Formats: sequence, structure tokens, C-alpha cells
Amino acid sequence: MSVKHYRKGVKKRREERLRLLKAKQRRFHVLPLREERDIPPQFPLPSSRTNSASSAPMFKLICAMLLFTAVLMIMNTDHPQLADAKTLIRDVMTLDFNVEGVWAWYEAFTGQAPGFLPRLIARDDSSLPPASDYVVPVSGARIVAGFNQDQQGIVLETGTTLDVEVVKEGWVTYVGEKEGLGKVVIIDHGQGEESWYGRLQDIHVHLYDWVNQGEVIGTTSVQDGRDAGVLYFALRKNSEFINPLDVIPFE
Repeated sequence: MSVKHYRKGVKKRREERLRLLKAKQRRFHVLPLREERDIPPQFPLPSSRTNSASSAPMFKLICAMLLFTAVLMIMNTDHPQLADAKTLIRDVMTLDFNVEGVWAWYEAFTGQAPGFLPRLIARDDSSLPPASDYVVPVSGARIVAGFNQDQQGIVLETGTTLDVEVVKEGWVTYVGEKEGLGKVVIIDHGQGEESWYGRLQDIHVHLYDWVNQGEVIGTTSVQDGRDAGVLYFALRKNSEFINPLDVIPFE
């Protein structure tokens, strides 16, 4: 074999390999690395999240319309089975909103006046509350034990068992028994003021009730072997007990 024929054979085999290589590249075409980086990744959109966010106001609107329709139907029907529901709806719609009560409750549990309510109650930062704010818890009672640091309140005696009235409106924050005081009711009047009623025979209020001034919360207890009624009464201002005689005229 001559050198000329040998070179022709090598050239022919090289051309055949190039042809096969180009054919493979056409079958498995791969983008250059630079082009792949230019193509942004394709992610599925969170359609469920967008749909739920957009449907939330519509769902609330539908619920409000259904509630309004149900109330309207109840109020316009004369069916006897819906009489209680009509009474409940009427009471709720005509119930007065107790702004001062909400103010006192918020202040009692947070220690500060609410910023979202108008300032309807004048604050008093003195050590003693104004005497005109309070009324006597029981009428016709005489003081049998005065105020001191050990007792931190006074003991009143009545000729018979009498109703115990709230000295000032507020929230009932405690109903239960305390050692040495028997059955006790504590009422928070806001602005750091509390009134304590101990040695009660019966209790007519429950925890977190709102009570108005002069409302009956219980009765005085009966002493052993005597018909006279007894009541323990105390006042607190800014977490310190004060002498009730300095605030309330017991006459």
C-alpha cells in the first residue's frame, strides 16, 4: 500500500467519524450553559393561596348576609317555637353598652386606662377617693371594731340580718372564702379602688358580674347565739387598705 492510499483512507475514516458525531448532536441537542442561565425557572403559581385570599372577603360577606336574613326572618315570623329567639335578639339589640364598666374592667386587668375608649371618667390620683362617691353598705349599723393595721377594715353590726349593698359601681373580681373573713365579695371600682365585703351569710352575685351602686350583693351573717347581723367591710386604694371612716360617713 502506498503512502498516498494510506492518507486517503485516514481522511475517509475521519470524515465518517465527523458525520456520525454531527448526527448525534442533532439527536441530543443541549443548550449552551450561558443560554440555560438566561432562562428563568418556571414554578407553578400558588393558585390555592391566591384563591383563598381573594375569596375570604366574599365568604364574610355571604355569612353576614345569611345572618341578616336569618334574623330578619325570625323577627317577621309568628311561629311559637321562635318566640325565645325573638326575645333574645330584641334584648341584645336594645342592650345599653356600659362604657364605664368596660373602662373599669380593662383598667383592673391591665393596670392602665384603655386608649381606644374616650376619657369619660375623671382620674383621681389622691390617696383617698372622694367621699361623695360612696354610700354605706348597710343602713343603721354600728361600728363594733375599728380600722387598724391587723384587721385592715371595720366590723359593722346590725340589729338584724340586712341586705348588703354595693358602695360604688364596679366589677366583681372575687367571690369565695378567706381565712378569718368567711364568705367574701371583692368589687373593683377602677382607678385602683376596691371594696371588700366579708362575713356574709348569703351571696347574690357571681364572679365578673357588673354591679351598680346600691345593688344588693348578699346579706349580713348572724352571730352565734345572737340575732344581730355582722359585716366586715374594707376599702383599698392603690393596693393599700385605707380607713373606710375617712371616706364614708357612717351615721
